[in-house]
Formats: sequence, structure tokens, C-alpha cells
Amino acid sequence: MAGAPPHGRRGAGRASRSLARFGASVAVALLAGGEARAPARADSIADREAMLGRVGVPDDLRPRIHRAIDTGAVWLARHLDKDDQFRFAGPDRPAADDGSSALVTLALAHAGTPTVLPAARRSAQRLFGLASDGRRVRDGQPTRATYDTGLLGLLSADAGLAVPRTCARELAAAFERGQDARSGGWGYQLTTGGGTVSRLRPGAKAPVPVRNPVNLSTTQFAALGAHAAGLAGAPVDLDVWRRHAEGLCAAQAQDGSWTYDLERKAPRGYPNGTYMGLASLVLAEAALAGRVEDAALLQRVAVARLRGIAALRRDVDALLDALRGPKRGVVPFLDGYSLYALEKACVFAGIEQVAGGSWYVRLAEAVVARQDEDGSWGRDPIQTSFLVLFLARSPERSAPVTTVTDPPRPARPAAPTTPSEPSTPTPR
Repeated sequence: MAGAPPHGRRGAGRASRSLARFGASVAVALLAGGEARAPARADSIADREAMLGRVGVPDDLRPRIHRAIDTGAVWLARHLDKDDQFRFAGPDRPAADDGSSALVTLALAHAGTPTVLPAARRSAQRLFGLASDGRRVRDGQPTRATYDTGLLGLLSADAGLAVPRTCARELAAAFERGQDARSGGWGYQLTTGGGTVSRLRPGAKAPVPVRNPVNLSTTQFAALGAHAAGLAGAPVDLDVWRRHAEGLCAAQAQDGSWTYDLERKAPRGYPNGTYMGLASLVLAEAALAGRVEDAALLQRVAVARLRGIAALRRDVDALLDALRGPKRGVVPFLDGYSLYALEKACVFAGIEQVAGGSWYVRLAEAVVARQDEDGSWGRDPIQTSFLVLFLARSPERSAPVTTVTDPPRPARPAAPTTPSEPSTPTPR
């Protein structure tokens, strides 16, 4: 793991390019104040150990996962500067934009590593324009970048960050305004016009004007954020979920997957499309359950979910098969963005086992093996954040109540482990 292995260097570049649209430079101070929820007890190492036992992780792998999460989270937290902004290219370089900062903050909040939680809280306070007591201290307007807003929605639902409910309401309103009525999806910006996007990596080129097409990637984060805002006490209007469900059913490909363009019907989708589309469909189905009397729509959604699950099993099994050994000397690239989407779909749909076995165990083994000695993956904050979220099974925190496809797995007794948590990375 010394240094950045060849696959790590290629992976870092690919992850950065594929996520370049994430980090729009926007003002994210929200109208806050009042209604702050009491922080819940942070997930402990013991809680994480119980989770790993519950999903059947072997005893010898569990300590390695603990350490991978802890060292990855500490690597991220060490880049939080005194101004509560992340700088991954040195103290003299520009701070990371709000989109990437929100992603890193989410990874720190969901890692369950106690020493990094202060860094997560400090960053969240800056992103939401809050003082330590929850008061609004900075003027601004709700963010209009869809990726950023979705991530802020996930942060608003984390009780340990104590984000005031007023902030979640602002986010929910933005999702309602920004939805494309025809497709039920969302574009890069939560606005009817065009917008700007910038690269995630610090010091990259300035934002450039872009069109605002609806696509599956931005849509999955809007759906996640809208669902999380509801968990935070600010549910979006039911018609948002109705339009979203109808749009996903209409856009589903013949093979049960989805294409990137929600407005284009195609015979076949692609694996990431399967993961993103199915997870969003399950969220919409959960939001509609017991609240609408449109039997025809509910039946279409149920059929689409079953077809999506079949596609999910097919695509995940193909990925696991590719991990069995390098083909022609090529080691399969594990993109954190894709693994997070895969995990989200499996968790939301209640699937733990596919034909290739436990998707989490197999993929966690591969992810841990590729971690660099400094705790990062390729020294890429985006890749590292997504892989920490994957190992920590972050989607479980926002999973809707669904019918579990797999039989429940009884919790296994916690085997003796000694996950060594690094020292506090962000002294004040």
C-alpha cells in the first residue's frame, strides 16, 4: 500500500473527473435559528462492530475495516484548517468548495470515529452559517447546486450535527422548486435556468456556464436530500414523490436498469444507472406508501422495483465476478462514487446476498486492500470520502422502511477486536 499504486493514481483521476460537476461555488448560509434538535450520541466503535457482525463480516476482516474507516476519516479531518475549511493541496491553496466540503463532512459524521466528530461539527456549522449554539451568523441564500443541496440534506438529518430544522425546511423548499415537472428528476441546479458548476478538486478552474439537463446522477442526490430533509422534520410535498416515481417508471430500460438521461428511453441501462435508479425508486415508493390511493401508480412502482432488483443482482454479481482475479493483468477499478450508489441500492432494497455471495464482504475486502498507508485512497478526498461512507454503510442511516428481500441475519457475537483509533487530528 506504500504510496499511490498505479490503480490508485488512475482511480483518483477518474473519480475527480466523474465528480467534477459536484462542487458548485454557492452561498449556503440558510435561515437558521431556533428548533435545534439535541445531538444524539455518536455512533461508537461498538455500534460499528455490531453492524459488521450483523451483516456477516468475518472475524478476521472486521478489525481491518475498523482501522480503514478510522485512518481514512482521520486523513480527511487533518485537512480541516483553522478557518473550518478543508484544504487538500496545502495551506497556501484555495479551500475546497462547498460541494466537496459537504461530502467530506458527511464522511466524518458517518464514520463513527469519535476523534473526527468535532471536525465534522465545525465544518457543518460553517456550511450552514451557524454559530456553535445553532444561531444564524451569516447572511446568504439556500444553495442552488443540486449535488451540494442533496449533501446538505443528508447533513441536516444527522442528529449529532444539531442542524436546526429551519435549515432542513429551506432545503426541502429548494427541492420542491427545482424539480423538473416533466421528468420528475433534477438537473445540476435547483433552478429553471442554467447555472454554473466547478471542479471538486481545490485549485481547479473557475466555474463555467453549463446547461441544466436533468440526469440520473443529480437526481439521485436530490432524492436523497429530499428524503433526508423529511427525516429532519421537513418533508417535501407528496406531489414531488409522485412525479419522481412516475418519471422513474417511465424511464426504466427494458433490462430493468436506467440510463443517465432520464428523458431518453433506451433498451439497456448501465450498472450505475441500476444502482441510482433503484435506490431513488425505493425512496419514492416509501414516501407514497399509505399516502396515495392511486392503485395503478403503486402497481407500476412495485413492478419497476422488482425489475430493478433483478437488474441489481445481475450487475452486482458481474462486479463481484470481475474481482475474482485480474483479467489480462488489469485490476478492476473500484470507484467510490459507484460503490456508494451500489450500497445505497442494496441497503434500501433490503438485499445482502447476491449470486456472488455477500456484496459488502467481497467489496469491503477489496477496498481495504487498496487503501494507502496514509489512510487515504490515492490521496483523493472525494474517493476517500465515498469509500469511508461505503465501509461505514452510511446509507443505513437514511434507509426507508421497506420489505426486506433477504431473510434477516441474526446478530453475531462481537469477536474481540482492537480497532486502534488514531489520535485527535484537529486540535483547536
